[in-house]
Amino acid sequence: MIVRQQAPPNFKDYKRYKPYLRQDFHQRCAYCEITEHRWGGAMNFGVDHFRPKSLFRNLICTYSNLYYACNLCNSFKGQTWPSDALKAKGFVFADPCESNVYETHLKEEDDGSLQCLTTCGKYTYEHLDLDRDDLVNWRRERRLARNDLPEVDRMIKEMGDTISKLRGRDKKLLDRRYRVLIRCRARLERDAR
Repeated sequence: MIVRQQAPPNFKDYKRYKPYLRQDFHQRCAYCEITEHRWGGAMNFGVDHFRPKSLFRNLICTYSNLYYACNLCNSFKGQTWPSDALKAKGFVFADPCESNVYETHLKEEDDGSLQCLTTCGKYTYEHLDLDRDDLVNWRRERRLARNDLPEVDRMIKEMGDTISKLRGRDKKLLDRRYRVLIRCRARLERDAR
């Protein structure tokens, strides 16, 4: 669940909130959760109006209605908003500022695909195309990275212990490999986010 911590000033142009949203949403899309690192940087993210500006004119520059979203989710969501009849049946967008969407409404499978747990999850899933290939691949790779981190940490510790006992040429050789492993771990940790 996203907990907003920024207290930006009041702006008349909603786009000026982007740096604050970027921090509150931890440089990831509010909806699909892909990170800037995996989606080509901040230029591929924008400000989304959770309640569309075409229907909720009074919320255009209200910070609590603004979400950080990748260009695709923002495009898919667009001006979509459920009718009163759909809302009565639970077909609404999952709000990442109200609940942990990927525990309450959607479940990530081992292969990176998603399973809808609620009507809210189904509505969100379908309208934002949350099982598009790039997201499924990213979620699968993220799961693998998360699973690999403990083993890599164990290897780093063992190698560090071994290096401390060595001298000379063997120590220099193993020390170089140790530094490569540390860099690989940093990349793996970034991919696990």
